[in-house]
Amino acid sequence: MDLEEIEKEIRKILDEIEETKDTIKKLKVERDVVREKLRELIEKRRELISEHKQLIEKIKTLRNEKRNLLEQAKNIKARRDEAYKKLKAVIVELANIRKELQKYSKLLKIPVAELRRRIQQLEWKQQTSILTLDQEKELIEQIAKLEETLSQAIKAKELKNTVTELKAKLIKERIEIKAIREELQKLYSKLNKLKSEIEDLSQKANIIGEEISKLGNEIGELKEMLNRISRKLSENIGKLSKLREKYNELNEIKRKLEIQEIVEKKKRDIEKKIGKRKRLGLDELRILLCEISEDE
Repeated sequence: MDLEEIEKEIRKILDEIEETKDTIKKLKVERDVVREKLRELIEKRRELISEHKQLIEKIKTLRNEKRNLLEQAKNIKARRDEAYKKLKAVIVELANIRKELQKYSKLLKIPVAELRRRIQQLEWKQQTSILTLDQEKELIEQIAKLEETLSQAIKAKELKNTVTELKAKLIKERIEIKAIREELQKLYSKLNKLKSEIEDLSQKANIIGEEISKLGNEIGELKEMLNRISRKLSENIGKLSKLREKYNELNEIKRKLEIQEIVEKKKRDIEKKIGKRKRLGLDELRILLCEISEDE
């Protein structure tokens, strides 16, 4: 390989070195951009994971609260069912008493005190008066009849009082049922609100979960990209090192060829001088005898 070819090869190597250095520079810029993007995505995913955990904890708390409310609703329903049973029993009892009271409805207008006073009068007459057997028998029958009427009148008043008591109990049971229904309605309202809140938070958690998964994929892709850039960077740095070595080798060969050409030229000049029978100097003799070193 002559000097011209060496110089051509050196220029080619220099172009490759510049091109490789430019490639390395671009790869470093690309690597820094990818690293920054990767850092941002990792930080964003970390924030989303933290938010997702908070949502899950909130949902867990709300679900526990929902279970407690459902248990309360179960107990209130049991109270409501018991109250309905009592109400039904009161209604049945009231109907029966009213039906029985119809038999004594006419006796309700009879004054009990007047009956008792009349019975006492007849009993006093029986005890104090001299009566014939027929008169006494008639008197006893009157007393018995009045006592029967009194008994039925008392029974009628007792039934009427029972009806009044049952009506009051009926009102009480209905008020109790109304209160239970209102309590249950409030509880259902809380449950519906809680259910809606849980659904909203669950939907938000699902969206964030999908975003976390998407970010995970993007992060994986960026890491792979970063690995590819790092491999290319390493390859180009290795290539640059080899090109520089080759450049140094070619420069060394060039230097030796240049020295060789100088020596050959000097030899030709000396040979001409010898042909003209001119006296040679010490250095010329050394060149002619090839004793001069490359450094000299």
